[in-house]
Amino acid sequence: MKRRNFILYSLSTLFVTILGFSLSSDCAGYPSEEKKAIKAAMKSVEKERDRMGTESLWKSGPLNGGIGVLSIRDWAYWYKDGVVYAANGLAMSASPKLEKSPGGIDYFKIKAIAK
Repeated sequence: MKRRNFILYSLSTLFVTILGFSLSSDCAGYPSEEKKAIKAAMKSVEKERDRMGTESLWKSGPLNGGIGVLSIRDWAYWYKDGVVYAANGLAMSASPKLEKSPGGIDYFKIKAIAK
């Protein structure tokens, strides 16, 4: 009986440890630079009610030496060297303090690379 309890305790501890680790890893599955880009875009959204706090609602991919980021609401952002830019009107409305992305970086290019 004691051995059975020990095994159950060990297995449950292992399960909780693995579960805790997987829940604590932000943007699981994304390379670290893409994590930063997604977090920067998320933080730029002005109104709390419009924020989408789940990384799974965002897609990203490399674009012109930076990272293109797209939300499920079609907010398009471009992130490079620690700076996030709005790449379409929807993103500019959600994040009015951001500068517009440089020429050649737009919603359609970001949508094409976002995965």
